[in-house]
Amino acid sequence: VLMSSALFAETTKAYFGDVTFAEAFVISKRAVSIQVSVGLGHGFVLNHFTAPQVVIRTAVNASCALPGLMRPFELLAKDDHTGELIPFHPPGVSSFDGTITADIPAARLTELFNCNNFIVSQVNPHINFVLHLAEEGQGRRLQQARSGDRRAAVTKLLRVANFLLLNMKYGMHKLLEVDLLNLQVVRTLQGILVQDFRGHITVLPQLEFRDYLRILHHPSEKDMGRFILSGEKATWPHVEAIRLVMAAEIAMQEAGAALRARQAQQKHSRRSAGSGNGYG
Repeated sequence: VLMSSALFAETTKAYFGDVTFAEAFVISKRAVSIQVSVGLGHGFVLNHFTAPQVVIRTAVNASCALPGLMRPFELLAKDDHTGELIPFHPPGVSSFDGTITADIPAARLTELFNCNNFIVSQVNPHINFVLHLAEEGQGRRLQQARSGDRRAAVTKLLRVANFLLLNMKYGMHKLLEVDLLNLQVVRTLQGILVQDFRGHITVLPQLEFRDYLRILHHPSEKDMGRFILSGEKATWPHVEAIRLVMAAEIAMQEAGAALRARQAQQKHSRRSAGSGNGYG
C-alpha cells in the first residue's frame, strides 16, 4: 500500500470523533450517506436508516480505502447499552472504497429517500479528468478555444474520447454476459468503467497538474482553501439550475405538508362532530 491507514484513521477521528450516523442525524437533521464496498465487493450504502449505530469515521475510512492505496478498514458500531465500539460485520470482513461498486448509488438513494434528481460534485481525480474530456467539459473547453480551427479540433477530440469510453463500457458488458471476466482485478476495473459517475447536475472542479503530483500527500490548509475556491467557481455556472430544481422540490414539500395538515384538520373535525352527536 502507498498510504498509512493508521495516520488516515487518526485524522478522521480528530474530525468526527465517535459519532454514529444516528447521532449525527439527531444533531443536524441532515441525512449523511456513505457508499462502501464490503467483503468481495458488494455495495453498501451506510446512513441513519441502514446502519444507524455505525461510527461515521470508520465509514469515511472505508470509503477512502482504494485498493492498492490503503488497506481496507473494519467498520465499527456503537453498542446501544454500553457505548462500546464493536465490529459491525463478522470477523474477517472489511470494507473499502465504494467507487468500485457505485460511486453514485442513485438507485439505492432513490429507494431510501424517494429522490430522483442528483447534484454531483465529482472530485475523484481519475473520474474528474475523464469527465473533463467528455461532453460535460465541452462547453468550457470550447469557450477557451479561441480560433475556429482549434474549436473544431477540441470538438473532435471530445467526441473521440466519449466514443472510446462508450465502447469500453459496451465491451465490458458483453464480456460479463458470457462470463469471461473472472479475475477480481478485471471485475474491479469493469465496476469502475461501466458505471455512470455523473448526476443530473454535475459540478466538475478544475484540478491542476500539481494536484495529481501530490495525490498521495495529505493536503495542507492552503490546499484545502484552494480546493474550496475551485469548487465554488465550478458551482457558479450551475447555480440557476440548482435553484430551479430545489424550487420544485420545496414546492412539492410545502404542498405535501399543506395536504397532510388539511387531512388532519378534516379528521379532527369529523371526530368533533361525532363526539357532539353522541352527547346530543
